[in-house]
Amino acid sequence: DGPAARSATDRDFLAMLGHYRASGGLACAAEVVTCLERGFGRDAGLLARWRAERSVICFEWQAQVWLPRFQFASVDMLPIPAVRMVLDELSLAFDEVETAQWFCAPNSALDGGVPVDALGEGLAVVLAAARVDRFAANARGPATN
Repeated sequence: DGPAARSATDRDFLAMLGHYRASGGLACAAEVVTCLERGFGRDAGLLARWRAERSVICFEWQAQVWLPRFQFASVDMLPIPAVRMVLDELSLAFDEVETAQWFCAPNSALDGGVPVDALGEGLAVVLAAARVDRFAANARGPATN
């Protein structure tokens, strides 16, 4: 299993809100569930399963689950497969908040680019950046506060 879950701080949330704005922003889980149910006839449990599988980027803030919109195909609201592949690299080393932050933070392996933007340029470079960061995080071991 991956790192223990934690909630985003107000500072984390505001930073991610700003960073994800250019790629479609953030949606609370209730919005995503409504889209899945009304627009595509999917059951409400689907999002819970995606979250349990860590196949979507999500995090908690103020007792709500938030998800970056960029990760869903606009046609059917299914998660984009490229995001799942990157999540497979990150999920054992980063918690949900760290993962959400990773996608919207400048990354040295991407020449200072942001992973959410770099996905459009090519999955391979983002996967390589995720792998480097996973190895680095695992080498550091668990954080001590």
